[in-house]
Amino acid sequence: MAINELVQAVVSPAVTVGGHLLSDFYAKMQASPSFVRQREVETFQGRQRSTMLLLQNLNKSLIMRCKIDYFGTAIQRAAGQSEFEALFQSSEPVVIDIMDGFWYNAVLLSASESVSSYQYITTVSYQFRVTRHKPAVTEELEMTEVIKCSSNVDRTDCVITVAAGFMDGSDLTLTLNEYSWTIHGIDNPNDEQIVLDGIHKVFKIGTQNAAQKIIWTDFPYLVPGDNTISVVVNGIPLEGIYGSVEYIPTFV
Repeated sequence: MAINELVQAVVSPAVTVGGHLLSDFYAKMQASPSFVRQREVETFQGRQRSTMLLLQNLNKSLIMRCKIDYFGTAIQRAAGQSEFEALFQSSEPVVIDIMDGFWYNAVLLSASESVSSYQYITTVSYQFRVTRHKPAVTEELEMTEVIKCSSNVDRTDCVITVAAGFMDGSDLTLTLNEYSWTIHGIDNPNDEQIVLDGIHKVFKIGTQNAAQKIIWTDFPYLVPGDNTISVVVNGIPLEGIYGSVEYIPTFV
């Protein structure tokens, strides 16, 4: 039996990293990863006073720690570790699926010194900064004015799309919770699709960047629970528009 077949046989569950099974790197994960939530907390308590005031209490980041064993000859182990860690040289986070019902966007923070034993196993401890997610959700705006967000983080970035052919040369103001975005008809003369992308932090009219043509104060995001969205065209409120809101449910 080839070494990668042997490793795949003992891997449970089938952890994937960047779309690859760990066995593709002659590797398996030891047990389940551990998670540490880093927080940013600031308090005030006067000298010899009984009351402590909480000035700031924020989730800062989620850290995932795990140990990975590499198997095979010295050459196979070195190659597997090198190829695995090369995945994290990308400019984008790497998706890790540990089969716990979520998937994780991960950035590699550190890798320990490798420790070899029995001349065919090498163990490395890794630490990743991660965000925890479920599959993306898309809500069609013509069907509702309330977007229910299943995330439990304070702010979930979202993408709002207004379909082409909707403005017809009119001025449009879209409001989500307390924030609004205004597009003048003169800045969308061909009545193209409008994209307010809070995930990638870009605004577009058609295929062109439109950050300078939209009146705005923040990129769109959803709060946990109900989010109210409304549209005004030439000063007239509408019940709905042709478009959508997309977000990736995110959890602490």
